[in-house]
Amino acid sequence: MFRRSLAIAALAAAIALPSAALAGKKEATTTTTQPEIQLLGVEAFDGVLGSAKGIQDKIKTQTSTMATARANVNTALGVATDAPFKTAVDDLKAKAGDKISVAMDGTMPKLKAGDGVPENVTQGIDAVNGLVTAGKTTIDTCVALQAEITGLISQVQAFPAQLPSVLKSNPLDIPKKTKMLADDIKIMGDTPKLLDTMVKEAEGIFNDVKAVFGG
Repeated sequence: MFRRSLAIAALAAAIALPSAALAGKKEATTTTTQPEIQLLGVEAFDGVLGSAKGIQDKIKTQTSTMATARANVNTALGVATDAPFKTAVDDLKAKAGDKISVAMDGTMPKLKAGDGVPENVTQGIDAVNGLVTAGKTTIDTCVALQAEITGLISQVQAFPAQLPSVLKSNPLDIPKKTKMLADDIKIMGDTPKLLDTMVKEAEGIFNDVKAVFGG
C-alpha cells in the first residue's frame, strides 16, 4: 500500500509539469532533441502515449525539413554554414540591389527576381522562398499539433491513479512503469512550449525577409 501511494504521488507531481515545472526552464529550440516517449506495454495507456509519440515524429520531420531548407539558403548564397538567416538575406540584398521584389502570399513574403539578376542571386531567391514555404508548413503543423497534444495531456492526467490497479496482477512492475510514465508525462508537458518555439522561429524568418526586402 505504501509503495502504491508513493507511485501515485510521484506521478501526480509529474502531471503538474505543464503549468508549473516549465517555469524557469531554458527556452527550447528546434535543435533540441526530446527524449523518446516510451510505450508502457499497457493497453489502457499506450493508445494515448502512442499518439504523443506520433506527435514527436512529426516534430522531428518538420525540424529536419527546416534545417535542410536553412542549409540550402546558406549554401546557395555562399555564406558560412552556421551564419544566421538574417546574415544570409542581407547578403542576398547586397548581391541583388534593387532587382528583387517581394509580394505577400497570405502571411508569407515571397521573393521574385527582376531582369538581369545573376544565377547565384536566382538560386538564393529560390532557397529563401523554399525556406519560407517550409516555415509556413511548420506553423500550420505546429498549430494543429498544439491542439492535439493539449488533448492528450488532459487524458494522461487520469493515468497515475489508474496505474496500480492496472498492474495489480504484476505489482513488481509498478516502480519501473511509474518511472516510465512519469518521464512520458514530462516529455508531453514540454511539447507545447517546443511547438510554440518552432512557430516563433518560422515567424522570425518571415520577419527577416520583410525587414530586408519590404512587404
